[in-house]
Amino acid sequence: MPSSALTVRVVVTPPAEPSEDQQLLALLADLQRFGTLSNDDIRRELSAATQALGKQRTDVNRVRLAVLYTLLRTPQDDQRAVQLFENVAKGPPPVTAVRQLAAVLHSQVIERQRAVRDEQQYARLLAAGGFT
Repeated sequence: MPSSALTVRVVVTPPAEPSEDQQLLALLADLQRFGTLSNDDIRRELSAATQALGKQRTDVNRVRLAVLYTLLRTPQDDQRAVQLFENVAKGPPPVTAVRQLAAVLHSQVIERQRAVRDEQQYARLLAAGGFT
């Protein structure tokens, strides 16, 4: 009696890459969460975001890291953030929502840097007796 063999083929497909909208929503959720973190937590997130960018050099990871830099509020970190935002905002077409967000955030950090410089200049003038 002939035996009948049944062959089963299992095809495993890797998980689909999240859509641009899904990535943007995850980024926005992270940005909202970052606002509630302590400085120590921000530094931990910064370390994780730096590692993530090292593994996947995506615009989303660049924006995530840049926002964390802005939360540390040091001139050096703001400059790092500006560079990351510029790299994303000035990327090649097509223009994406993440690139538009990077452009807005870039403008805000530049304006904050300008305001800090103006305050420092005003304080120097006051200290030198420039205003009476």
